[in-house]
Amino acid sequence: KNKLFFYVGAERTRRDLSANSLITVDPAIVASVGVAPQPTAAPNVQTAKFLIIKGDYQINNSHRMTARWVNFKNDAPYNSGGGTNTLERATDFLDAMDSYAGQLISTFGSNLLNELRVQYADRHQQSVANSDSGSGPAVTVTGVIGFGGPWGGTGQGNAGFDFKQQIWQVVDNFTIVRGKHSYKTGFDWQHIYDARVAAPQFSYSFPSVTAYNAAKAGIAPF
Repeated sequence: KNKLFFYVGAERTRRDLSANSLITVDPAIVASVGVAPQPTAAPNVQTAKFLIIKGDYQINNSHRMTARWVNFKNDAPYNSGGGTNTLERATDFLDAMDSYAGQLISTFGSNLLNELRVQYADRHQQSVANSDSGSGPAVTVTGVIGFGGPWGGTGQGNAGFDFKQQIWQVVDNFTIVRGKHSYKTGFDWQHIYDARVAAPQFSYSFPSVTAYNAAKAGIAPF
């Protein structure tokens, strides 16, 4: 009582984005290039979860500790699907973050104060293939159909994109109060690890379905 205070918050959102991912390719065209029958829309239903846990603990009259954990997860399947692109061009986008932080406030007598903060944050984003994603190079028949391996202009929409980041931070501030003056000194140390992978992407474009089938059959490979 009067020493420990805590707070917990949770949130979950679910958004059906399939109305923005309508597939408009003619079923006859889909069949002519050997792609599986397509639904009317990509099943793009995004789910996001948020969690925060925070606590304050009055250790004694001289020391007070605060700690918190923030967690975020986002699952967005079938990105880049819809329009003239089939489900083969879509990937699942996953994004997760954890953030931990602690603070210790200490007083020594009536004129000395020390504040120590430590925090760690981790983030991981990736685009992964699902059961409907294609393989091999992306194939585009201009204005007609897109199929084959997933394709993204920056690599983020392509299966194999991976981004990891880790951040450590330690901050300490020490304050001395003397009469009408206060003196403050301290340090702020931070280390950032950042790794990004963009998978190789290959794309073939054809002016017509006839040209694609001729190339595939070896009749007109170029």
